[in-house]
Amino acid sequence: MVLPELEKIRKKRNALGLTQEKLAKALDLGRVVINRIENRNRNENTKKYSPSYDDVKKIFDHLERLERQLEEDDGLIVKLAGEVMVSPLVTVSLEESLETARKKMGSDGEITQLPVIVNGECVGLVTSNSILNKPPGAKLVKQVIESIPPIIAENMKVTEQVKALVTSSPCVLVSEKKSSKIKGIIVAWDLISTKGYNTWKKDKNWKKNGKYIFYKRHSK
Repeated sequence: MVLPELEKIRKKRNALGLTQEKLAKALDLGRVVINRIENRNRNENTKKYSPSYDDVKKIFDHLERLERQLEEDDGLIVKLAGEVMVSPLVTVSLEESLETARKKMGSDGEITQLPVIVNGECVGLVTSNSILNKPPGAKLVKQVIESIPPIIAENMKVTEQVKALVTSSPCVLVSEKKSSKIKGIIVAWDLISTKGYNTWKKDKNWKKNGKYIFYKRHSK
C-alpha cells in the first residue's frame, strides 16, 4: 500500500486541532516519533529520520478515521468506494461471444456494461452501446471492446472528483486495496442517495443467471 507523503501528517494533525502529544498518546507512540517525522526535512545538516512503515500507516489510518468522523458529525456522509460499489462483478473475456455478453447483461438490460477481464486484470469494457453499434460481422467481445474505464481503490473516498469520474464515464471500477484486482463497479445510480444511505439487496423478483445474481436498490 502506498502511503501519502509524510509532510501531510502535520497538516492533517493541525487541521484536526491535535497536538503532537495527543496524537502520540492515542496511538501509543512516543511524542518524539511524531516530532521526528514532521521535522525530518527541516534541517539539511542532519540525517533524515526514517520511521517504520507500520508507525506511519498507523498515524495516517488514525487521522483519516478522525477526518471521517468529523465529516459525519457535520452531517456530511462521505463513503468509501468499497461501501457503494456493486459486487460480485459480472464480467466477460475477450474470446466470449457477443451473444454471451448480451445474455449476461440480462433479458431486461439490468446491466449496461461488463468489464473485460484477462488474468484478473481489466483490459476494457463492453457496453450495451458497443454491442448495439457493433461493426458488421463482429461476433466476439474483442471486436467491440471499449477503453478501460477509470479504476479506483476500494478505500478511496467518494469525493466530488470521484463523482465527476462516474458521471463522465460509463462506470468506475473498484480494485482491491493492495492490488489491481477488480472487486466491484460503480455507476451513476449507485451515488443516488436517499437520506444519505443506500444498500443493495437481493430482489426475489429479479433473475438469477447461473452464478450471477442481479441486484435492485433498496433504501434503509
